[in-house]
Amino acid sequence: MDRICEMLDAYRIPIMTLPGFEADDVIGTLVARSVEAGVNVVVVSGDKDFQQLVKPGVWLLNPGRGGPANVEEHWVGVENAAERLGVAPEFVTDYLALVGDSSDNIPGVRGIGDKTAAELVSQYGHLEAILAHAPEITKKRPREALLEHAENARLSKELVTIRDDLPVPFDLESLRIKQPDHHRLRDLFIELEFHALAKEAAVQAPVEEKPRATVNYVTVDNLELMERAIRRAREAEVIAIDTETLADPESPQPGDPLRSSLVSIAIAVGEGEAYYFPFRHKLAQGGQGELLIDAAGDRSATDAPEERGLIRGGDEVFAETPAKKRKTNSDSLSIAARMLRDNKPTSVHNLPALDSPEMQPLRDLLSDSTVRKTVQNAKYDLLALRHAGVSLAGIDFDTMLASYVLDPGRRSHGLDVLALEFLDYTMTSYADLCGKGRSVIPFDECPVEAARDYSCEDAAAQDIRAAA
Repeated sequence: MDRICEMLDAYRIPIMTLPGFEADDVIGTLVARSVEAGVNVVVVSGDKDFQQLVKPGVWLLNPGRGGPANVEEHWVGVENAAERLGVAPEFVTDYLALVGDSSDNIPGVRGIGDKTAAELVSQYGHLEAILAHAPEITKKRPREALLEHAENARLSKELVTIRDDLPVPFDLESLRIKQPDHHRLRDLFIELEFHALAKEAAVQAPVEEKPRATVNYVTVDNLELMERAIRRAREAEVIAIDTETLADPESPQPGDPLRSSLVSIAIAVGEGEAYYFPFRHKLAQGGQGELLIDAAGDRSATDAPEERGLIRGGDEVFAETPAKKRKTNSDSLSIAARMLRDNKPTSVHNLPALDSPEMQPLRDLLSDSTVRKTVQNAKYDLLALRHAGVSLAGIDFDTMLASYVLDPGRRSHGLDVLALEFLDYTMTSYADLCGKGRSVIPFDECPVEAARDYSCEDAAAQDIRAAA
């Protein structure tokens, strides 16, 4: 209950309480005060007891629910108020006094069911009139039940009647809709591990301008640039590495790094500075491939397909059919789709294969144990690079393992969740980059510039250790 109150407070939704009284009576009082003030009221509940409150200016809304029950949204007003129980709102308490309600410990009159209760109310009206005419009721069972259990009926009516006279403070101005506290919501959602909601709240929260280093993501597509990037990496105190892979079509397990091809590597060498090494990018063909993106756990399961989320306890996320996610960009097209639409490339420049002689300097950097390296889910990157002919060494820090050590009970150790929590930074999702469903663009067909920014962001975000 405390958590619910925290959430409502963050949404700035007023909480009306009165110690010693039920919520139904508080609602009934607020309805009465609102009608007196000339304000229309909608009571949101599926509880049949609230049928008694329906009158001109007062509606009842059953919001419905999914699942096996599949209850659809239903509005109740004066016009259709008698449909559910068979009696008008002013007779609901009399009807409920007769049938009772075991879920609320309302005894009712034993032997009188829904149909008989509705008939009695229709014929005689309110409860006291029904009891007064009990001796003349022709049917034996309801007649004897009413004569024997008259006091139960009166007690039941008292119990089901919603009060409207409680001393509840009523200030319409304080009930006006207010802007939610998105910063507080973000913190609550992160704490409760509602990751998709946390990202939404982070997007809507007002951003305080913070001085940050200029982002410098460089595409390394020739040997001269590679030499410069490697020199810069060797100068850095620690570097962060991210790999992007493409699943082999025949692979029985989409998350297997040993049955995938290396598309690219990103290496971050400082705050906002990273280098992108493309190996297998190609021009967009318009078809879809079996993509294996973020199998290393760079994104949380909130970006995964609902049916293919976490694999083997890691945060391997697949983007074959990304799950529903709130778009943060007003344009419905993905980043890659917009770039292809506006300026479709006519050629793609890749580096030679990683196992080629020309790439020896990069292989040396990756296998140099004296160069300290930070990764997210080191096991995946280590195996993916081993499959590409490189023995990754010098692993100094794994953000996923660190997250597990700090909080092994959390549902996700994805880098996007960690970045949101520790860096207050919302990362680009795979769906944002490549789209989803039938419109998904395979990662190796994304414009290199778009793939570069996405992958370099992964590498740069691994600087969580310094931020935390």
